[in-house]
Amino acid sequence: FCVSTLLRVVDVSMPSTLQPVIPELIGSLAMAMSGLEPAALNYLQVRAAGDEMTTNQGQGGISYDRLERVRLQLAQSGPIAAALTKCLEMVKSIDISAQKAVIPQLD
Repeated sequence: FCVSTLLRVVDVSMPSTLQPVIPELIGSLAMAMSGLEPAALNYLQVRAAGDEMTTNQGQGGISYDRLERVRLQLAQSGPIAAALTKCLEMVKSIDISAQKAVIPQLD
């Protein structure tokens, strides 16, 4: 419920409204994207990497790179990614001190 409310707030807010919190919001949304990934996908990716090291270039299974592409597609298509994208677009409209505060959040 909290995440869906936050996503709605980001969706309807003006950049000036979110300016005081946009650096922390960007950092939190970026962390949430990785924190909400299915653990099973990470497990499969680790297994695929191990299998590729012990077999001939991963023939006969799903490759690490293929799983990485799937993981990125899932992350980029979700509502948190949409909110993060909107926040990043808002950065252009906020003052320079707030823009500078975003940089450490992207590290």
